[in-house]
Amino acid sequence: YFSKPFGLGNTLKKSVFPIIVLILLTPWMIFTYNQTGTALLTSTNAGHVLFIGLGQLPENIWGIVPRDDDKVMDMTLKKEFGSSYKSDKYYENIFLKKKFIQLIKQDPKEWIKKCFFSFRLLVFDPFYVGNIGSFQQNSFTNVKEIRKLEDLIYRFEFIEAKKLVSETDWRLSYKEVFQFFYTLFTKVLGIILFISFLISLILSFYKFRFTLFKDKIIMLLLFVIGYQIAISVFAFHMPVYNTTIYVFYLLLTYLLFQKYLSIRQ
Repeated sequence: YFSKPFGLGNTLKKSVFPIIVLILLTPWMIFTYNQTGTALLTSTNAGHVLFIGLGQLPENIWGIVPRDDDKVMDMTLKKEFGSSYKSDKYYENIFLKKKFIQLIKQDPKEWIKKCFFSFRLLVFDPFYVGNIGSFQQNSFTNVKEIRKLEDLIYRFEFIEAKKLVSETDWRLSYKEVFQFFYTLFTKVLGIILFISFLISLILSFYKFRFTLFKDKIIMLLLFVIGYQIAISVFAFHMPVYNTTIYVFYLLLTYLLFQKYLSIRQ
């Protein structure tokens, strides 16, 4: 193990980064230990997120909605832990994870439908560009209609969306129109980037799927992006989480496209 090329020096060099990460996570581990009685490297509400994530499928069989105050989760936790529960506590969190698995086993087809719908959300809303809901805090006119329109588009109910646009009394000010179209413009750019990434990835695997795995940088970027996509699809999609690796998408799309062009030439 300590012989070349895996000598002691190389081993120590490779250990520097994970050791630094562990040191930086130590305050979080101390905090989670004080809060839950267990030192955790991850978040304390994974079960909470997994459970309400099932509610991202509209009109799902479980009756769950993707909100922190979901009534189904509230009733489930009260039945198990009483009215003084906290969903981010250690045992409540473990319980919600088990409940999440149980609900999937009971209705696997519904969960598959949920995953496909979450992927649709990922494609149509991959990166955070400003929450339309927060417009309401600034007295944004027609915010309810805009949120309804967004929801209809995510559901592919384009006829209803067209009807909503034609029947709404749009009373947006010039400032609001600018704010809305700026948000829409940045969202469209995000969608173009994400679709470009998917197309580049498909073409790359089709053209050089065997040599692709030899490029360490591409594989590292694929791992990070793949991990985040898995969270969005299988757990809970929130654009703000995907935005943290926006640069990774740009870099990987560029590298894959360049690799594809080099093969074509």
